[in-house]
Amino acid sequence: MNRLNLACGNQVLEDWINIDLHHTKKGILRDDITKLSKITEPVYLIYCAHALIYIPYEFDNDMFYRWYELLNPKGELVIEEPENKEGWESIKYLRPKEHIIAKLKAVGFIQVEETHRPSWSRHSGGYCIRATKGGV
Repeated sequence: MNRLNLACGNQVLEDWINIDLHHTKKGILRDDITKLSKITEPVYLIYCAHALIYIPYEFDNDMFYRWYELLNPKGELVIEEPENKEGWESIKYLRPKEHIIAKLKAVGFIQVEETHRPSWSRHSGGYCIRATKGGV
């Protein structure tokens, strides 16, 4: 089953589909993470770390719904984001965790909670949210 590493930059994870719009390093699929038009098969995990800070808020509903659509019935979404702009001069769109949790619930995720960072995480600081699609 497939796992997506969204906006991976140079952080390519082995045995994942690594996606980034601006990086062309070998092993990276070039695609817009707000649309994911090149992904056509269901996936069981989507990981997005420190990428939403560059995406305008108006993309949230469609983007989160697209991610929800791509997950298989028991799929999970993991989002990591900074909590503040400290050390992040390039942040354009800081989202409080409550904003993301509300948006994910609105598109259909059934269990959405702040959690610990996964073992494959490449970041420290900020918060981590895990959302489960649910289903059978």
